[in-house]
Amino acid sequence: MTLSTSNQERGFTLIELMVFLGLLAVVVLIATPSLNGLLERFKLDADARQLAWIYKQARQDAVIKGKPQTIFIYPASEEYRWYSDGKYRNYRASKGIDIASANYASYTPGGPPACSFTITGVPAHAGTTVLRNQNGDTRYVIVSAVIGRVRVSRTPPTNWTTDETY
Repeated sequence: MTLSTSNQERGFTLIELMVFLGLLAVVVLIATPSLNGLLERFKLDADARQLAWIYKQARQDAVIKGKPQTIFIYPASEEYRWYSDGKYRNYRASKGIDIASANYASYTPGGPPACSFTITGVPAHAGTTVLRNQNGDTRYVIVSAVIGRVRVSRTPPTNWTTDETY
């Protein structure tokens, strides 16, 4: 019995690898724009959830600490500030996320819109903050009057009018 051995090794040629890499590059180029849109939506959702969490936390602190809590919205600078215990906590929207509008009342004429919670957790100034990304996707962070429920929505509240925005 004789064993025959082959000196040929199995594998891919350089040309086959180059064709594969070329096809892979084409697929990546085609998929990149849709991935960017997906990443922008994730960023928008994360910012909306963060703002909603801050509203919820401010409401809870108002009840626990027995002191009103206020969040000031600054659409022009893409910032919001939580005023608590005599100091501000500053937050900024992610790059590419705009605070398009906020229809809360302001404390002073010409001042920034402000969402406030009383010591019972009821909003003194309820309303909606609109966040928008570069692709035009929109999220609404809604603070309901009377009970102070905070939620994030892809659609505006039922009583929404664009005349109320600042």
